Amino acid sequence: MAKNAIVRTITVLELNNVCVAIYSNNLGAYDHLKGLLPASLQYHLISYSTVNRAVQVSGEHLDITTPLGIFVIRKCPLYRFHT
Repeated sequence: MAKNAIVRTITVLELNNVCVAIYSNNLGAYDHLKGLLPASLQYHLISYSTVNRAVQVSGEHLDITTPLGIFVIRKCPLYRFHT
């Protein structure tokens, strides 16, 4: 039996090269990032539209520097194999 690869693009939120969460879209990752920051630091955060314009296709990423560390929002392919 042959295995067929199914590719789906996912959004990954990373903090200091550690995967924090996996989402199906940029909005989920942005909201999680916003929730991790204290309210006093959220006004320094870039807008969601900037993130959405910068990360559109698989392979693109955006580095966001915060006092907690460097957050990365990245689009990656998800491979699933079935017979």
